[in-house]
Amino acid sequence: MSLFKDGINVFGSVYDSKASILTRPVDHIKENVDDIHNVEKIRKVEDNLNEVNDYMKDHPTKSSNHFEDKTVYTKKDRPQPIWRKLKELLIAERVQRPFDDEWAWKIASMWNPCKANAIVVLKIKVIIKKDGFRDKVEWLLYICDGQHTASALAIRSYYGFEEGFGPDNWGENEILTTELECESLAVAREVFLSLNLSKKKLDEYDIWSIQCMGKKIDYKDTICEDHPEWETAGEFYDVMSKYGIRPVSKSSADKILPGALSDISKFMKGGKNPGVDWDKDDYDFVFAMHKLNFDYLPTNSFEYDPWISLKNNVSGETDFNKDSETKQFYQDLGSVIRTFTEIPAGWITFATETWNVFLETHQSVKQSIPPNMSMLLLLECYEKAGGTFTKKRVNMKALKDTVYENMIVEKNLVDCIGKDKISMLENTAKSNTDVK
Repeated sequence: MSLFKDGINVFGSVYDSKASILTRPVDHIKENVDDIHNVEKIRKVEDNLNEVNDYMKDHPTKSSNHFEDKTVYTKKDRPQPIWRKLKELLIAERVQRPFDDEWAWKIASMWNPCKANAIVVLKIKVIIKKDGFRDKVEWLLYICDGQHTASALAIRSYYGFEEGFGPDNWGENEILTTELECESLAVAREVFLSLNLSKKKLDEYDIWSIQCMGKKIDYKDTICEDHPEWETAGEFYDVMSKYGIRPVSKSSADKILPGALSDISKFMKGGKNPGVDWDKDDYDFVFAMHKLNFDYLPTNSFEYDPWISLKNNVSGETDFNKDSETKQFYQDLGSVIRTFTEIPAGWITFATETWNVFLETHQSVKQSIPPNMSMLLLLECYEKAGGTFTKKRVNMKALKDTVYENMIVEKNLVDCIGKDKISMLENTAKSNTDVK
């Protein structure tokens, strides 16, 4: 039974009306990871060719007639694979990235011959003038891309980690190159830029998907000790599947569908966000909360750190499947969000606006929104509407201390949300009191 009177707007039927409009089967999200327990998917080059041909038919301005370069090339125009001795290779420092000794050492220390790509080398003709003799022609070999790979192999050869090589003959070891003859280093600069600027950057989703398939297909029956990030990806996939959550690329049209998760980097080991410190229980909590309150929507960043912050400040049982009072509390919080902003994404905007009003009241200096502010505001709104769970089982002081750090506070956040919203919450609380 809810702590709030049935029919009050704050905890009314918004959820049901929204769900009826927005709900679509999660299975509509079509991503490779859906088939992750099957075998690796294989395509032919022919399949890609046919797909591009279909694309050009649908986009007349993207036909072969619109190629920027219409030159007809031969095989000889392409770089040729050649094995070269390390001692033969030169590096034009201003053609590519500056040499990074730490990076070269790291490659050498973690060397895997299967991962060592062929380096790109430009074969440039140089005419050397000799007094009294005919001009001498020499071919200089400049590394255009792959100086750190070549240097890592040199390091390993020098220290005897390449069979038959050591300090005296490391330069005799050979490395696979793809070579292109040209007349100057200008071509080298063009090639370097084209190699690095024309590469399609991997999306976080693509990286995660590969890691996940590595665990689920290649290491499904054993622990992948060499790649802990694969283990994390597989574990995360299992938790998501439990709640109908499906990861998608940020560019995918499916990111607006129910259960879609486009911010996959938040949960990647080695990703840009600190969420990798979460354990399986944290993942489980976040997605259980989504399923409980917003399963008709894609996931949103508000549902990540703020929910975990709440979980860490609730005493007693946090699993709502084991505690009906806790479950009702979580549902009431979802109802507050739906009433004021309809969706979690809107609550972030609402919280930011409230924080700016709060700062105008307490200090003139602008300050970025603290991490726990949006959750504290939600809890204060809940209390204003008559909720009592926070009084018993939520460490509100801990949350307030992180938000109001080094500040003298005269009023709560909820006092800054606007008179209309304050009135709504107060009326809800009064109605609850009248019922009792």
